[in-house]
This record gives sequence, C-alpha cells and structure tokens, in this order.
Amino acid sequence: MRIMEKLGQNAKEKLISGFEVFLEKHLRPGELSEIVDWMGKHGNELNSRFPLERSGSYSDPELRELFELMSVNYGGLTNVEDQKEIFSELLDCGISKGRTLSIGCGLAPHELYLISQGLIAEEFVGVDTSENMLKRTRGIAQKEGITNVSFVQNYGSDIEYDNEFQQVFLIDALAWMRSWKQCLIKSAKALENNGTIFISHSIYSPVVQINPLEIIKTLAECRVDVKKVSGMDGHAGTPRSIIFGKKEQASGFIIPG
Repeated sequence: MRIMEKLGQNAKEKLISGFEVFLEKHLRPGELSEIVDWMGKHGNELNSRFPLERSGSYSDPELRELFELMSVNYGGLTNVEDQKEIFSELLDCGISKGRTLSIGCGLAPHELYLISQGLIAEEFVGVDTSENMLKRTRGIAQKEGITNVSFVQNYGSDIEYDNEFQQVFLIDALAWMRSWKQCLIKSAKALENNGTIFISHSIYSPVVQINPLEIIKTLAECRVDVKKVSGMDGHAGTPRSIIFGKKEQASGFIIPG
C-alpha cells in the first residue's frame, strides 16, 4: 500500500521509544549550558536587533537572519513529550514510503528518524530558510548513514514543485511564515493526486497568528480534503492543531462561465 496501514500498538510504542532516543542523541534537549553561554555573549545584540515588540512586523529577510542566529543552538529547548506526541499523530495518520517534502524542516528529526527506520524509502527533500540549520541537518543525516535526502534553502512560499510528492509535512512551521497561505498553496501544488499533507500548527506565535479554520479553508480551495483535525494541549504550554488531508483528483468537469 502507498500509505501505511494502522500500526499495531506494540510497533507504534517501539517507534516512539526509538524516536525519543533519536531526539536525545541529535537535538540534546535540556542541555542548556551552550545556550546560556551564547545568550551571555550575544543576548543584548539579539534583543536590540530583534525586539520582541516588533516580532509581528519582521520582514522575511529579517526572519531569515533571526533563524540563522537561532539555529546555532536550536534543539536544547526541545520539549521531548511534545515532539513524541506529534510523532504519534503522524504515525496514526499514516506514512507513505514515497517521495516526501518537508517545508520549514529545521533539524527534521521526525523525518530523518522515519527514513532511518525504512518508513520513508524514496527521496526526501527538506526546505528551510536557514543555511546554518540545514548544515546541521545534513550532519545528522550523515551520522545516520542516510543518503536519499536533499536540502534546499528557500522560503516555503517560494517553492516550485508540481505534482511531485506523495506526502508533504509542515511540522511547527506555518506559524513562522508571514506568507503562510502562499506556502499552503505551493504545498498542495507539490502533491500528487491522492498525496497527503500533515500539519502540526502552533496556535500561538510571536510572528503570525493563524486560525486553524483558515488553514482548512485554504487547503479546501486547493482540492485537499481534510480527513483529520485534532487538538494537542502541549506539555510546554504550546497548544497545537493537527491537520491531515488528502489531495483529490480534479473532477474533469468544465463549469460554464
């Protein structure tokens, strides 16, 4: 089958346990000494260049610069329980072994772990605005012996793929995109007919606040039938929406003007 059948409970629990080990190995959550040291040296500069009160009006180039700075120590503040819950939702929705696109992939722990377990077998393409982040992600892939991957530095709203992927992931990415609607339109265009999209969306963001209903509406306009919508409280106090949809084939009917 193109999409995995439901996992048995034992298999699912084993995968989630392995994913936790993967996070500890590569993201080093809770190891904050490097972050504290870096903030001690650069915190004042960061706060003066990117004051929180202006966060809702950062331009795309400013956001890219901010992400480059954040990527240096990204991972230490990861909440493992939150990421395990997102991973569990991803498994419940089903995984295609086919060609996969992840937008705003960051260090791509969910994606690279799925590849390491053979659950994604064809090419994986990760897109992120931060070259420093992608450099670290390439390093993780290399350490895991993963070769069927490529990475592209780009805005999610600027990708240009057409009917090329069996699944698209947007994991905690949309809330950092000022042009999030354009990103969704491009994501749907990238999907093959019957391809799927998985979105983990943080409701609260210092950059842009997006009502999940607007996400669903935009997907519907792009022929993506939303199959699942659920809420996730978040162990770190960051509520999320989980949205999963399937791209339908065009009807072929011509509607008279």
